[in-house]
Order: sequence, then C-alpha cells, then structure tokens
Amino acid sequence: MYSPAWPVRQWVLSVPKRLRYYLQRDKGALNAALRIFLRVVQQSLQAHCPGADKADPASLHLGAVAFIHRFGSSLNTHVHFHVCVVDGVFEALPDVQSDSDSDSDSDSDLAESANAASITFHPAQIDDAAIAAVHANVRKRLLRAFVARGHLESHDAKDMAGYAHGGGFSVDAGVRIEAADRAGLERLLRYCARPPFALDRLKQRGADLVYRCGKGHAEPLPSSKYAGELVLTPTGANQPHRPARAASQTQATPTIALPVGRADRAYR
Repeated sequence: MYSPAWPVRQWVLSVPKRLRYYLQRDKGALNAALRIFLRVVQQSLQAHCPGADKADPASLHLGAVAFIHRFGSSLNTHVHFHVCVVDGVFEALPDVQSDSDSDSDSDSDLAESANAASITFHPAQIDDAAIAAVHANVRKRLLRAFVARGHLESHDAKDMAGYAHGGGFSVDAGVRIEAADRAGLERLLRYCARPPFALDRLKQRGADLVYRCGKGHAEPLPSSKYAGELVLTPTGANQPHRPARAASQTQATPTIALPVGRADRAYR
C-alpha cells in the first residue's frame, strides 16, 4: 500500500479567557474559530513554499488533523486547539490519463499510480516571523468573528486588539516532526489525543487522592496543601465548577479531520 511520509508541524491556538467561554458554549463560534485558524495556517504555508510560488492558489491544499481540547493541565475548563499539519502544501495537477494498453497488473495499480502522479507536495519553510504573522492574522480575524456573532462589542474588540504581549492569544508552532520520524509522529498524535487525566500524575497520599498538575495553572487551585497539586474528593465530580467535573465531561472529546472550508470568508 502506498504510504507516503511528510514532515508534520503542530500548531496550537489558545484564546483569552473571555473568548473561551463562548467557544465552550457556542458550537458555531468553535467551528468558525477552528476554520479561521486552519485558513490562516494554509495561507502562511502557501506563502512560504518556494516550489508553489507560481502555482494557482486554488490548486494548493492543506493536510491537517485537528484536536479540540476542552481541558487544561490542572483539569480546568480550557478550550483550545492542537492541529497536526503537514508542513507544506499539496498541489493538484491535471489528471493523468493512462493508456488503454498499459501493462499494469490491476485496475487498483492504475488508480494508485494516477493519484500519485496528479498530486505533488511542496515543503514549507516556516520561521519565527511566519509564526508571528499567523498569530497577528488569527487574532484580528477571530476578534472580527466574535463581533459578527454578537459576543463582543466593536469597541471591546478594538481594545483587545491593542493589548500587549499577544492580548491573551497564543499561537505556537515550535514542534516539527521530520518525515522519516514515524515514532515521533506517533508520540505527537498520542499527545494530541490524550485524555484529561494522566494516570502517572495521580497518587494516593494517606487519605488524600492527589493529582499533580502540568506546567502551570490557568485557575487558582482549590487546595494549597500540596504545592502544584490538586486534592480530589469523591464529590468533586458532582460539582459543576470543580476541575474533576470539567475533566469528566471532556474525556470523550473527539478527534476530527477538517478540510479548510469557506465558512470564514465573512471574517476576513
């Protein structure tokens, strides 16, 4: 079976807490945000693929798998996106017509050969400046989208666009897996598809069930008994605003593959 290998880059988008509320509760806003993110990433890849500079933009396509995370490292509610993107663009070439007297072994071989010949891959050259441009563009378009959906007033969006240090928007694309590193790609996909709870962070200390949090905390911890850790209680999962409750509601978050559509045109 034809199994090509291409380099893959992880793109991560996080938005300010004020906007996470709407991503959590408005499916339309969630879908629009993801499509805008994918569209901007695709445009950046097209602009940074030297081999595709003379190609028709309509023939260039993105390859990506998106993961919607609804939790943070401290089991808090935190909607954000992890997207594994093939680090380049695919160009659709004119269809290749096979001769009727071809000596291929089977029709499936013919189809596979034609498909391989009608698509070419152009690798991208993404640097820090390109990532910064994606950040600025996504920030501008998302604020416009939230105004269009009635979640922000125009003057609030204008203020948020001027906040320093990214204004709570974060775009990271520092993880890149080389084409030949299939084990690295598997680790990345497993990381993106992970559930909220990590069993190796869950410990019992006496009568306490303790969960060690990740890099930082998006919300104050309910207990200071153990620094950087959560003390879970049997009733925690039944209380709507407790971290364990948020995590239990997001374990079934699906992994989705999305083509870049045209739903974000109104927000350009």
